[in-house]
Amino acid sequence: MPIKNKIIISSALSIVVAIGIIAFNHKKKSNRERPQRLTSMFSSKGVGDRIINLAMHADEVNTNEELAEVSVDISMPFSFDSSVYYKWKLGEGVTLIEGPQSGQLAGISHTQSLKLRIKVKGFSKQINHQVGFEIYGFKNGRKIYGDSIIASDKESTFEDIVQNVEKIKASQ
Repeated sequence: MPIKNKIIISSALSIVVAIGIIAFNHKKKSNRERPQRLTSMFSSKGVGDRIINLAMHADEVNTNEELAEVSVDISMPFSFDSSVYYKWKLGEGVTLIEGPQSGQLAGISHTQSLKLRIKVKGFSKQINHQVGFEIYGFKNGRKIYGDSIIASDKESTFEDIVQNVEKIKASQ
């Protein structure tokens, strides 16, 4: 795949993730605390409530031969006692070395925060690669999910460019 296509795909994914993050973080003011419901038609599972909160982290490594640990913190605004299913989505050039690529959790309590980890090779600053994570569940006709993506070279992502432009504007 030509580098121009990779840049376009990476930029498009970054824009979609940025829009998702902005939309998810927009909170309504209310006297009562209640779960935030953001319905999205743009998931691989169809229309559902994007209410599973995810925060991805990764080791910074310099070469594709080094192992990097990628982790995700999972939480929910309410308890969900049905099974949830997850899957790590590895970008081109990223290889799973340790940990399950997919699995099932028995449910998630709103009082707990779960952390899942994998070790991968090829996720370095040498070339920008992505690792994605998706989690979803179904109960009583209700579909819930969360998804996220992380880049190995954050400085070359669209989000970083936008943040730097905003910092420059704020300083002027």
